[in-house]
Amino acid sequence: MITTAILCLQPLTPTTGMKRNPWQYSGKFEGDMIFSNKRNALTNLNFRWPNGKVCYYIPSNFPDWQKNMIKRAFANGLSGTCVQAVECRNCCGGDYVSITNDKKGCYATVGRTGGAQELNLATNCWYEYVILHEFLHTLGLWHQQNVPNRDNYVQVFLENVIDVEQYNFKKFTSRYVTSFGQRYDYCSLMHYDEFAFSKNGLATIRATRVSMNIIKIVNTFTFDFQSWNCPQGIGRATGLSPIDRNKINTMYCNSG
Repeated sequence: MITTAILCLQPLTPTTGMKRNPWQYSGKFEGDMIFSNKRNALTNLNFRWPNGKVCYYIPSNFPDWQKNMIKRAFANGLSGTCVQAVECRNCCGGDYVSITNDKKGCYATVGRTGGAQELNLATNCWYEYVILHEFLHTLGLWHQQNVPNRDNYVQVFLENVIDVEQYNFKKFTSRYVTSFGQRYDYCSLMHYDEFAFSKNGLATIRATRVSMNIIKIVNTFTFDFQSWNCPQGIGRATGLSPIDRNKINTMYCNSG
């Protein structure tokens, strides 16, 4: 049985979008992603952190409130996953995330690259959800709207995108991006907001009408409608969605 639902998502405005997701405007690939030589950290096991253990280092000159926010973001944000963030430079075979605050933008290296790798948090990045978003990049996660089948779920308005930023809305093949068997996640912490890279104040990406398969189990129709309809709207998550957690656990609990 097929049913059709229209997602009623609370829209951002261009102003609130800029304030909420500063990582979108950090000047890196797709706003906040740094790569080593290969761009397939999500699917290549060599870019995973062994046993889901991610070491990180916070310099001593960080003020206490910043140190505490980082630790709180990891402790609260990774709850329900098998990933462990460990404050130690020498506990992951010499690989660790070096957290900095002295450069412009919120950005991170994607996947484990070996040795020290950067995660930068500038002045406008100090929100737990922003810190967690960047940390998910270090785990190897890309942005949600990169998936090959995204056009079934969102519409991109390139005519509203800053010309030199249009590449940020490129779709990638399964060689680089996978959903690990999960459906498209409007509620993901890794989703662009509606006005990402807008040049004229108009939306650049919007949720579309979705055809949803209802699962029939023992003569009972079951479907989790709430997970499709994010009351806060796309690009406004403040923590991991259930699907974000499922992806992380599939990457790290099931692959070692």
